[in-house]
Amino acid sequence: MVHLLGGFDIVGPQGRVEVPHSAARVVAYLAIQGHPVPRMAIASAIWPDIDAVRGRANLRSTMSRIGALAPLHVATTTSLALSPNVAVDIDDLQAYARASRDSPREATAPPSGFDLEFLPGWTEDWVELERERLRQLGLHLLDEVVCTSIRNGRPGDGVDAALRAIRLDPLRESSHAGLLRALLAGGNRAAAIAHFRRVSSLMRHELGLPPSGDLTALIEEILPPRPVRRS
Repeated sequence: MVHLLGGFDIVGPQGRVEVPHSAARVVAYLAIQGHPVPRMAIASAIWPDIDAVRGRANLRSTMSRIGALAPLHVATTTSLALSPNVAVDIDDLQAYARASRDSPREATAPPSGFDLEFLPGWTEDWVELERERLRQLGLHLLDEVVCTSIRNGRPGDGVDAALRAIRLDPLRESSHAGLLRALLAGGNRAAAIAHFRRVSSLMRHELGLPPSGDLTALIEEILPPRPVRRS
Protein backbone atom coordinates (compact mmCIF):
# COMPACT_ATOMS: atom_id res chain seq x y z
CA MET A 1 0.00 0.00 0.00
CA VAL A 2 1.32 3.41 -0.99
CA HIS A 3 0.20 6.22 1.32
CA LEU A 4 0.28 9.78 0.00
CA LEU A 5 -2.23 11.44 2.34
CA GLY A 6 -0.63 12.69 5.52
CA GLY A 7 2.87 11.83 4.26
CA PHE A 8 4.62 9.35 2.01
CA ASP A 9 4.76 5.76 3.22
CA ILE A 10 4.90 2.29 1.72
CA VAL A 11 3.57 -0.67 3.69
CA GLY A 12 3.98 -4.21 2.37
CA PRO A 13 3.12 -7.68 3.69
CA GLN A 14 6.27 -7.62 5.80
CA GLY A 15 5.74 -4.11 7.12
CA ARG A 16 7.05 -0.67 6.24
CA VAL A 17 9.33 -0.34 3.20
CA GLU A 18 12.00 2.36 3.45
CA VAL A 19 12.94 3.98 0.14
CA PRO A 20 15.30 6.86 -0.70
CA HIS A 21 13.67 10.24 -1.31
CA SER A 22 14.33 10.12 -5.06
CA ALA A 23 12.60 6.73 -5.24
CA ALA A 24 9.68 8.03 -3.17
CA ARG A 25 9.21 10.88 -5.64
CA VAL A 26 9.11 8.49 -8.60
CA VAL A 27 6.64 6.16 -6.85
CA ALA A 28 4.43 9.10 -5.86
CA TYR A 29 4.50 10.49 -9.41
CA LEU A 30 3.48 7.13 -10.89
CA ALA A 31 0.76 6.74 -8.25
CA ILE A 32 -0.75 10.09 -9.21
CA GLN A 33 -0.74 9.33 -12.93
CA GLY A 34 -2.41 5.94 -12.61
CA HIS A 35 -1.24 4.80 -16.06
CA PRO A 36 2.05 4.11 -17.91
CA VAL A 37 4.15 7.25 -18.26
CA PRO A 38 6.99 7.83 -20.76
CA ARG A 39 10.36 7.59 -19.08
CA MET A 40 11.43 10.98 -20.43
CA ALA A 41 8.34 12.64 -18.92
CA ILE A 42 9.10 11.11 -15.50
CA ALA A 43 12.74 12.17 -15.58
CA SER A 44 11.77 15.71 -16.59
CA ALA A 45 9.22 15.98 -13.75
CA ILE A 46 11.45 14.54 -11.02
CA TRP A 47 14.70 16.22 -12.06
CA PRO A 48 13.62 19.40 -13.86
CA ASP A 49 16.92 21.24 -13.33
CA ILE A 50 19.27 18.82 -15.07
CA ASP A 51 19.69 17.84 -18.72
CA ALA A 52 17.78 14.95 -20.30
CA VAL A 53 20.75 12.55 -20.42
CA ARG A 54 21.49 12.89 -16.72
CA GLY A 55 17.79 12.74 -15.92
CA ARG A 56 17.39 9.40 -17.70
CA ALA A 57 20.50 8.07 -15.94
CA ASN A 58 19.08 9.12 -12.57
CA LEU A 59 15.81 7.42 -13.40
CA ARG A 60 17.52 4.15 -14.35
CA SER A 61 19.48 4.18 -11.11
CA THR A 62 16.40 5.00 -9.05
CA MET A 63 14.27 2.28 -10.65
CA SER A 64 17.04 -0.23 -10.00
CA ARG A 65 16.92 0.69 -6.31
CA ILE A 66 13.14 0.43 -6.21
CA GLY A 67 13.22 -2.99 -7.85
CA ALA A 68 15.68 -4.23 -5.25
CA LEU A 69 13.41 -3.10 -2.40
CA ALA A 70 9.92 -4.14 -3.51
CA PRO A 71 7.95 -5.12 -6.65
CA LEU A 72 6.33 -1.72 -7.01
CA HIS A 73 6.45 -1.05 -10.76
CA VAL A 74 6.15 -2.53 -14.23
CA ALA A 75 8.46 -1.31 -16.96
CA THR A 76 8.85 -1.29 -20.71
CA THR A 77 11.72 0.15 -22.72
CA THR A 78 9.84 3.45 -23.03
CA SER A 79 7.47 3.73 -20.05
CA LEU A 80 6.93 2.98 -16.38
CA ALA A 81 3.80 2.38 -14.32
CA LEU A 82 2.97 1.41 -10.78
CA SER A 83 2.23 -2.30 -10.48
CA PRO A 84 -1.50 -3.11 -10.58
CA ASN A 85 -0.96 -5.12 -7.38
CA VAL A 86 -0.01 -1.96 -5.47
CA ALA A 87 -2.89 -0.13 -3.76
CA VAL A 88 -2.79 3.67 -3.36
CA ASP A 89 -4.79 5.56 -0.74
CA ILE A 90 -5.93 8.31 -3.13
CA ASP A 91 -7.48 5.63 -5.35
CA ASP A 92 -9.90 4.82 -2.51
CA LEU A 93 -10.89 8.48 -2.32
CA GLN A 94 -11.45 8.72 -6.07
CA ALA A 95 -13.48 5.49 -6.09
CA TYR A 96 -15.64 6.94 -3.31
CA ALA A 97 -16.12 10.13 -5.35
CA ARG A 98 -17.31 8.12 -8.37
CA ALA A 99 -19.72 6.13 -6.22
CA SER A 100 -21.08 9.33 -4.65
CA ARG A 101 -21.71 10.85 -8.07
CA ASP A 102 -23.55 7.71 -9.17
CA SER A 103 -25.66 7.49 -5.99
CA PRO A 104 -25.62 10.93 -4.31
CA ARG A 105 -28.51 10.08 -1.99
CA GLU A 106 -26.47 7.26 -0.44
CA ALA A 107 -23.34 9.28 0.33
CA THR A 108 -21.66 8.21 3.55
CA ALA A 109 -18.52 9.37 5.32
CA PRO A 110 -15.51 9.45 2.97
CA PRO A 111 -12.59 7.05 3.52
CA SER A 112 -10.52 7.45 6.66
CA GLY A 113 -7.75 10.02 6.38
CA PHE A 114 -9.05 11.55 3.15
CA ASP A 115 -8.82 15.09 4.56
CA LEU A 116 -5.16 14.76 5.51
CA GLU A 117 -2.77 16.94 3.52
CA PHE A 118 -1.40 15.37 0.35
CA LEU A 119 2.37 14.81 0.66
CA PRO A 120 2.92 17.57 3.25
CA GLY A 121 6.23 19.39 2.85
CA TRP A 122 6.68 18.44 -0.81
CA THR A 123 6.90 21.55 -2.98
CA GLU A 124 7.17 20.22 -6.55
CA ASP A 125 4.72 21.78 -9.02
CA TRP A 126 3.12 18.42 -9.84
CA VAL A 127 2.57 17.78 -6.13
CA GLU A 128 0.96 21.17 -5.50
CA LEU A 129 -1.44 20.74 -8.42
CA GLU A 130 -2.54 17.33 -7.19
CA ARG A 131 -2.79 18.61 -3.61
CA GLU A 132 -5.24 21.32 -4.66
CA ARG A 133 -7.23 18.92 -6.85
CA LEU A 134 -7.66 16.49 -3.96
CA ARG A 135 -8.50 19.29 -1.54
CA GLN A 136 -11.30 20.48 -3.79
CA LEU A 137 -12.51 16.92 -4.29
CA GLY A 138 -12.62 16.43 -0.53
CA LEU A 139 -14.55 19.65 0.00
CA HIS A 140 -17.22 18.74 -2.53
CA LEU A 141 -17.53 15.24 -1.09
CA LEU A 142 -18.07 16.72 2.36
CA ASP A 143 -20.77 19.00 0.95
CA GLU A 144 -22.56 15.88 -0.30
CA VAL A 145 -22.23 14.17 3.08
CA VAL A 146 -23.72 17.21 4.83
CA CYS A 147 -26.73 17.27 2.50
CA THR A 148 -27.27 13.50 2.69
CA SER A 149 -26.94 13.43 6.48
CA ILE A 150 -29.53 16.17 6.96
CA ARG A 151 -31.89 14.57 4.46
CA ASN A 152 -31.60 11.18 6.22
CA GLY A 153 -32.20 12.60 9.69
CA ARG A 154 -28.57 12.40 10.85
CA PRO A 155 -27.69 16.06 11.49
CA GLY A 156 -24.83 15.12 13.82
CA ASP A 157 -23.01 13.47 10.90
CA GLY A 158 -23.67 16.62 8.90
CA VAL A 159 -22.12 18.78 11.62
CA ASP A 160 -19.03 16.56 11.65
CA ALA A 161 -18.66 16.69 7.86
CA ALA A 162 -19.12 20.46 7.75
CA LEU A 163 -16.51 21.00 10.47
CA ARG A 164 -14.05 18.81 8.57
CA ALA A 165 -14.65 20.94 5.48
CA ILE A 166 -14.10 24.14 7.45
CA ARG A 167 -10.80 22.72 8.71
CA LEU A 168 -9.73 22.25 5.08
CA ASP A 169 -10.77 25.79 4.08
CA PRO A 170 -11.73 28.14 6.93
CA LEU A 171 -13.02 30.88 4.58
CA ARG A 172 -15.23 28.69 2.35
CA GLU A 173 -18.74 30.06 2.89
CA SER A 174 -20.55 27.02 1.52
CA SER A 175 -18.95 24.91 4.26
CA HIS A 176 -20.13 27.33 6.93
CA ALA A 177 -23.60 27.31 5.36
CA GLY A 178 -23.60 23.50 5.57
CA LEU A 179 -22.72 23.67 9.24
CA LEU A 180 -25.53 26.15 9.92
CA ARG A 181 -28.03 23.91 8.11
CA ALA A 182 -26.89 20.86 10.07
CA LEU A 183 -27.04 22.70 13.40
CA LEU A 184 -30.50 24.02 12.68
CA ALA A 185 -31.68 20.58 11.51
CA GLY A 186 -30.58 19.22 14.88
CA GLY A 187 -32.43 21.96 16.74
CA ASN A 188 -29.23 23.66 17.91
CA ARG A 189 -30.33 27.23 17.28
CA ALA A 190 -28.04 28.83 19.87
CA ALA A 191 -25.01 27.05 18.39
CA ALA A 192 -26.03 28.16 14.91
CA ILE A 193 -26.34 31.81 15.97
CA ALA A 194 -22.98 31.68 17.77
CA HIS A 195 -21.29 30.17 14.72
CA PHE A 196 -22.85 32.73 12.38
CA ARG A 197 -21.48 35.54 14.54
CA ARG A 198 -18.01 33.95 14.54
CA VAL A 199 -18.11 33.60 10.75
CA SER A 200 -19.25 37.19 10.33
CA SER A 201 -16.33 38.40 12.43
CA LEU A 202 -13.90 36.15 10.55
CA MET A 203 -15.06 37.35 7.13
CA ARG A 204 -14.81 41.00 8.09
CA HIS A 205 -11.39 40.57 9.70
CA GLU A 206 -9.82 38.41 6.97
CA LEU A 207 -11.54 39.69 3.82
CA GLY A 208 -13.19 42.96 4.78
CA LEU A 209 -16.53 41.54 3.65
CA PRO A 210 -19.86 40.86 5.33
CA PRO A 211 -21.25 37.31 5.24
CA SER A 212 -22.98 36.39 1.99
CA GLY A 213 -26.71 36.65 1.48
CA ASP A 214 -26.99 32.84 1.60
CA LEU A 215 -25.44 32.70 5.06
CA THR A 216 -27.52 35.61 6.32
CA ALA A 217 -30.75 34.11 4.97
CA LEU A 218 -30.09 30.86 6.83
CA ILE A 219 -29.88 32.61 10.18
CA GLU A 220 -32.24 35.59 9.86
CA GLU A 221 -35.36 33.65 10.79
CA ILE A 222 -34.00 32.66 14.19
CA LEU A 223 -31.97 35.73 15.12
CA PRO A 224 -33.45 37.64 18.05
CA PRO A 225 -35.44 40.64 16.78
CA ARG A 226 -33.61 43.94 16.90
CA PRO A 227 -35.10 46.49 19.28
CA VAL A 228 -37.05 49.27 17.54
CA ARG A 229 -35.50 52.66 18.09
CA ARG A 230 -37.94 55.39 18.96
CA SER A 231 -37.25 58.98 17.95
